[in-house]
Formats: sequence, structure tokens, C-alpha cells
Amino acid sequence: MVRRHLDPTDHLPVLPIKTHTKGKLEFLGKYLPALNKILRSKVPNRPRFYVELFSGSGKCIDRLGRACDGSPLIAIKTKPPFTNFIFVDIEDDYCNALRERLKGMPNVDVKCGDCNKVVSEVLSMMNTYDPCFVFLDPFGLELKWETVEKLSRKRRIDLLINFPVGAVCRNMKKAGAERTVTECLGSDEWMDLRGRGRSLRIQLRNLYMEKMQRFFEYTSPKLVYNKLRVPLYYLIYACHFRVGIKIWEDITRPTKQRSLRLLLGDSTQGWVYAE
Repeated sequence: MVRRHLDPTDHLPVLPIKTHTKGKLEFLGKYLPALNKILRSKVPNRPRFYVELFSGSGKCIDRLGRACDGSPLIAIKTKPPFTNFIFVDIEDDYCNALRERLKGMPNVDVKCGDCNKVVSEVLSMMNTYDPCFVFLDPFGLELKWETVEKLSRKRRIDLLINFPVGAVCRNMKKAGAERTVTECLGSDEWMDLRGRGRSLRIQLRNLYMEKMQRFFEYTSPKLVYNKLRVPLYYLIYACHFRVGIKIWEDITRPTKQRSLRLLLGDSTQGWVYAE
């Protein structure tokens, strides 16, 4: 049985996180206000959606036992605000905790289920031309490429995706994992890849990015690694407008990484870079 961590203030479940996740949340918190300023000026009369398909419980706890806002609460508190929110998680207790934490908030939908099965329902809740930002942050290989493709076909959408290249590399070597890897990558082309380490990682990234670039004019993969400098995943940003990618690149550039390390109070030599 998986141990559940509870927030000492509200006694609801929280998600344990590490330094790289805190940094990811910091980047998200910096990007969302900038995005909404643009959307509010460009399409002032349309709803602005924030969508998250692996939302968790809304709060996190770090290795020192300090609770902090998770991505759903960061999105809810964004100024200027989004107008509508859709959160999905497969865990009942996380969904119930998130509903409790967001009780009384207008235009919030929390759905419990497999995101790969409910993505069409989520898309049906938005008009084709309603702008939306979608955060896809799976723990492993749960996110299928067909789900990413369905989302990517929406006209006004920005995506931030955790592409778990480390988990893909590990599962490529496991007997019986072929279907899982193929569903994550969207094809069985990975079976023809050769190499190991950085070489294999870049081949997998390129395979995934080629599919992303069929739908988005601007894409940016950033490799995230842990304190031991083990590569974990690519944080991929994808959008249709140059201004979006310029903002994202500014937030994630190396000079900002140094200030992020000070903010997080961690001695690591860096956790994200462009590869």
C-alpha cells in the first residue's frame, strides 16, 4: 500500500516532491501570468482555460517537510486569472482533496479518471477558438501519444509536457513493456533505435519532437535531471505564437536558473538545460 502524506494544516493528501519538481513549479508560476496578460489583451471576450491532466491533490511537500502549492493552486492564484479550470487525476483521494481545497471557486471542474480516456470529454468543454494552456506532468509512461495528439489538434492551445525519457529508456529494456513504450511514443519506430546514454536519449527526443512539430510552429525541449545529474525527462513547451516561446525561453535561460537555485535553497549545480 502506498503511503499517503498529509498536510498538517488541512489534513488532506499532499504529493511528495524533489528539487526538480519545485523548479518546474517555479517556472510554471512565472509563465502563467505572462501568458494570461497576452491572452487577456488579444482575446478579451473569450474564456481562458487552464487544463491539467495529472493534477494531484493541489499541494506538495518537499524533502524537508515543507508544504507548498502544487500546480493547480498556482494556476488558480495566477494574476491576471484564468476564467475556467479543468483538473483530471486518476486517484480518487487526490481528486477529493483538490475539490475540498478549491471549494467555492467558480468555473472549476475536477474529474477523476484516466486522462487518456477522458481527454475527448475535456476538449468538448471548450470551444475550438477558446485559448487554453494544458499542463501534462505524468509520473511515468501513463500519458499516451494519442492523447497528446488529440489536444494538439485544438487551434488555440499551449502545451507544457513532461516527456519521461529516462523512464522510456528503462522500459525499452524490459520484457513485456513494448506496448507501453509504443503507446507513449505513438509508434514502434523506437525499436529501430540504437545506442545508449546521451545518444539514445537524443534519438528518443527527436522522435517525439518530430511528432510535436507537426502541430506546433514553436517547440522547446529542456532536459531536467536530478541532483546526481541523472537525466529524468524533457520539459517540452509547444505553442503557435512566437511571443509564447520568447517568454518561455526567457524564464528558463541559464541566468534565471542561478536565481532559481538561490530561491530553492539547494546546492545542486543546476537541473535544467537545453540539449
